[in-house]
Amino acid sequence: MTTTYLAGTALAELDRLHTELYAHLITDPNGRCHVCHQIEPCHRRGTITQTILGYGLLPRRVPGATTPPATHRSGTPGRSWFD
Repeated sequence: MTTTYLAGTALAELDRLHTELYAHLITDPNGRCHVCHQIEPCHRRGTITQTILGYGLLPRRVPGATTPPATHRSGTPGRSWFD
């Protein structure tokens, strides 16, 4: 088994890809991507995942990354759109 080290540029690219991936994981109540509004899984999400896999890594898991942002409905701040 060999060990592969990534350059700083590659690590920065991976951080950017993970940030973008987390944005594309959030869906609206209709099952569409929160960013590009395509049916889940969106095309960009697949492309990002394939790029990360191309580096020989798996996408990082972050608990709560897919929790939708709280919205303000009917003057009640902090209520989720699932309520």
